[in-house]
Formats: sequence, C-alpha cells, structure tokens
Amino acid sequence: MEAKYKKIKQSIKSKILEGLIVPYQKISSETELMEQFSVSRHTVRLALGGELVNEGWLYREQGAGTFCSDRSSLEQNQQYELPTKSIAIVTTYISEYIFPSIIRGAESYLSEQGYHVSIFNTNNKYKQEKRILTNIIAGKYDGVIIEPTNSASSNPNLIYYLDLEKKHIPYVMINASYEELEPVSFMMDDVKGGYLQTKYLLERGSY
Repeated sequence: MEAKYKKIKQSIKSKILEGLIVPYQKISSETELMEQFSVSRHTVRLALGGELVNEGWLYREQGAGTFCSDRSSLEQNQQYELPTKSIAIVTTYISEYIFPSIIRGAESYLSEQGYHVSIFNTNNKYKQEKRILTNIIAGKYDGVIIEPTNSASSNPNLIYYLDLEKKHIPYVMINASYEELEPVSFMMDDVKGGYLQTKYLLERGSY
C-alpha cells in the first residue's frame, strides 16, 4: 500500500509540473492538506519538509507558509534532465473508478524496477494535454503511459505525439487510441469480460 505522504507529494509535484502551481505561489496550508488527504500533521510535514523542500520543489518562509520554488534556473543548468529512469503516466480523469487501479499497478511495478513516476491529469482537455506533452518532451522522460484526450475526435495535439516519436520517447496508450497514430495500445474488452463472467457463472451452476 502506498504511503500516505507519497500521495501528497505526488499530488503537489504533478500540479507544479502541469503549471497549476507556479513559482512563488503559496500552496495549501498544513491544515488544509490534512483535511484534503485525511492525514495527520506529521504526515503532511513529512511530505513537505521531508521530501518536497529537500528536493527543491518547495521552500518555506517563517511565519508566511510554504511556496513553490522557481526551478527554471536549475532546470536550465540541468538541460531539463530528470533523474534517470523516469516515466510519465497521463490520464484524463484520475478520479474515474477504474483508472486509480491501473495507475497504482503501473506505478507499483515501475517503482520496483527503479523508475521515478510522474502522474499527470488532463481533465480530458486538449489545452491541458498540450501543456503536459510539452513538459514531458522538455523533461526527457524515458517513456509515457497515456490515456488519450477526447479520442473519438480529431486531436490538435497530434504533432506533440509525433515529437515523442522523433525524440525516440516510447509511449503506450490505454483505453483508447488515435486512428492517425499507430502506438502500442491496451483496451478493456467489456464484451469479452461479460461473456467470460457469464460463462463462468453458468459453468459453476451446471452441476
């Protein structure tokens, strides 16, 4: 089971990477984070001071609160290079009932293999997907697991997927794909699932 402080850490990091929290912006207070994640103050402080501040994502001002660090100069010096073995997971709605399980499974396996995992949420919006893909390309990730945004419609962001291919960044699509592209993709087959469930039920009751 994932440690509670890691959920807080990942949530804040994802918002920073997506541009939802900008440099010098004050983040939620310890009390607000305690209520949001239903955790103790110790857990919140472990995520903030013990992890995000030490890693340079946040900084503290005595009596004022905790703020987002300006990492632009650091990233420029590092040429936007992330720690080795970094994978991005992009989903449309992270609250959807099925996807947290997929994400947990992927994150658990990747962590076991020594990969750093960053999770992004597009809210099924092209503008947000564009921002995330741009960050992924600039960040030099080793690979991407992505759920396409509005996969049934023509996507204006296809050029960014082509950029991934040009930069030899492999990506896998889950639950859907774009017909203009030919990525490796994994779909859930609800019809076959229903068939197998019904077949199993009938076989169990046939004796």
